[in-house]
Amino acid sequence: MDEPTTQSPGRSSRPQNDTDHLGIKEVAASLKVSEGTVLRWIDAGKLNGFFRIGRKWLIRKADFEQLINQRVVESKE
Repeated sequence: MDEPTTQSPGRSSRPQNDTDHLGIKEVAASLKVSEGTVLRWIDAGKLNGFFRIGRKWLIRKADFEQLINQRVVESKE
């Protein structure tokens, strides 16, 4: 039986496949920022995340790639 999830308003739903997501540590390491920065991006709505039992934030790889692409476009403007 699946564990229930609690979602914050404006957040994405649970991914279809557990391999389609990244943890806070993975995102922070990839972008060379702190875990606190990644959490602030989630709180600000700059990065979509969802909340699971155990207080573990997960980010879909597609949402992570969207953040990167958005930053690239902003830097070109």
